Amino acid sequence: MANSLTGDYEAVLEIAIRQINGVLGTLHQNGATQDAALQTPHSITARILDQRPPPADGGAFEVWAIEFQRESPGRGLRDIQTQLTATAPPGAARMLIDAFAALREDWGNVFPPPPPGTVRGLVELQVASATITVPEGSSSEITVNAGIRAAYYPDTGTTDLPAPIHGDVQAAFEVRTLLTSVGTRLFITPSSQDAAIQFHAAPGSGLSAGDESTLAVQVRNFLRQGMTFLPIDLPSGFPFSAFKGLGSGQVIALPFQLSGAAAPPSGVQPLTQSFIDSSGFAVAVSKEYVTGLIPMDRIRAAINGAPPFKISGVTIHLSVTSLPTPLFQSGGIEISGEVAALAGNVQVGFISFKQLVTLFFTSPQTVSLVRRGDPIVDQSWFISHDSAVSIVRTQFDNSGNLGQRHVSLSSGACNTCMRLEEKPPSSSPSMVATTGMRSRKFAGAWGCHSPWYRIRDSG
Repeated sequence: MANSLTGDYEAVLEIAIRQINGVLGTLHQNGATQDAALQTPHSITARILDQRPPPADGGAFEVWAIEFQRESPGRGLRDIQTQLTATAPPGAARMLIDAFAALREDWGNVFPPPPPGTVRGLVELQVASATITVPEGSSSEITVNAGIRAAYYPDTGTTDLPAPIHGDVQAAFEVRTLLTSVGTRLFITPSSQDAAIQFHAAPGSGLSAGDESTLAVQVRNFLRQGMTFLPIDLPSGFPFSAFKGLGSGQVIALPFQLSGAAAPPSGVQPLTQSFIDSSGFAVAVSKEYVTGLIPMDRIRAAINGAPPFKISGVTIHLSVTSLPTPLFQSGGIEISGEVAALAGNVQVGFISFKQLVTLFFTSPQTVSLVRRGDPIVDQSWFISHDSAVSIVRTQFDNSGNLGQRHVSLSSGACNTCMRLEEKPPSSSPSMVATTGMRSRKFAGAWGCHSPWYRIRDSG
């Protein structure tokens, strides 16, 4: 049943945008370290609006060569050519030599004088740490924000740009995944809407509104024509194929299926409420999925299979007559039931019980049912209370190992347990289990260095 927290998905991961921007800040800081494995650049030198005719292969070799060079920073085309041709068979080596020669010739072509009004030249660009926003409700677009300073050197006979180029770029990008013959790929492309890519002059720069518009045109041209956005190959089994912006654009929700099932037809549309609170991230698991982990049939079989006992010489055995759907409460999941005490086929008494349980993840793929305290028991007058408690407690313990389940709620080497919290006053009619990282006391447990899991009754 769809709800505003997990929709029709089994689980949703929410990440605060400030956490993502913090990672981007670290990557930008890494740009000052030459050998950093992951970084975003501090400066870029590029050509603006080079009008080169497309190569015979449509640019496939050029794209491949650029990507290869990105993986080998500090190496030129000749260095890469030497490395590849040294180990290639003679025929392939000849083809590589010819392809690299054509590429260098193409990059070195001199074209006729440009027509009046042409903007073309060299730009030296300094880029501040980028941040992102995800518009509220967006499931296909993110916005990248970055401060820039640039020095522009126009080619002879071309039009200069307003100076100083100093301000903020806001650019929307379309994000989508696509299943291809080589697996699932992530495609990120600049928006085709001009209004979604803007340049805003820095205060005190002296740039006019007209200058902003002129520079915005060049920013759009550079992003759409001057940069190559290669698709990203996603790992096999990557769980996230959709997203949605929530919380006034301050949260990104990433739904996924813990069981590996296909995404629901409703997609992300039902996701409307953020549950992240002040955490950096949180995970919500649907009530239906959590309930499905509880083996009610095994509990029933364990109680029905309890050893018979005698009272005043009469042999009594037990049979479950009622075992309702588990009830989610603050502190655990309540399982209640009615059990008939039978002498032969005749009911001579009863045992009723309520037992609070939690789900305990003993490994990333293994779940166990764990009692929280002793059951609350009522029974017929001739059955001792201690005996009734012992019977219910023992059979719950016997049925507690749920075995292997395809679940993704894990915490590395740590054992984790599903906790429950009281419902917040402004929540939606659903129930979910959530997990996150906090550095303050929550639900009776400290979560500074270990994950906590909670089940929220938001009815």
